[in-house]
This record gives sequence, structure tokens and C-alpha cells, in this order.
Amino acid sequence: MVQAYVSYPGIVVERPLRVLAAFARVSIAPGETKSVELAIPVRDLAYYDATTQRFALETGEHRVLVGPSSRDLPLEQSFTIR
Repeated sequence: MVQAYVSYPGIVVERPLRVLAAFARVSIAPGETKSVELAIPVRDLAYYDATTQRFALETGEHRVLVGPSSRDLPLEQSFTIR
């Protein structure tokens, strides 16, 4: 299993520390490596803004954390939404 979590800036909307955004079941033998592609659509990063009555993206630095479980996320990459 490969899981990708997103960590949001948390300035506009209060959210959990990490949110599961994508996952894939992958079987590999010991010592084997395999590439896995996970897609996180931009719309899945949005929150509903009750004031404007539409979905919006929170600006700031977001992090994507990837690993075999929520307790083991050795890969991390940041991106910024302006």
C-alpha cells in the first residue's frame, strides 16, 4: 500500500494535521522496487467558502507526504498556492 497525505497551511480553514488524498495497493517482493503514480486533483485540495458560496484554494505552503502508512511517511514534497 502506498498512501499520499496532504498537510494544509491551516490559516483559513482548520483541518487535521494530515488528510489522506490518494492511495494505491501495490504488491512487491522483498528487495524489489516499483514506481507508483498517485494523482491528487486540484479540486480535492479546495474547501467550501460559505462567505463566497463557492470552493476555494487556501493559499500558502502545502506538503505532500508519501509512504506505506500514516505512521511511516518518508517522502515529502512542498508546494505553494498563491
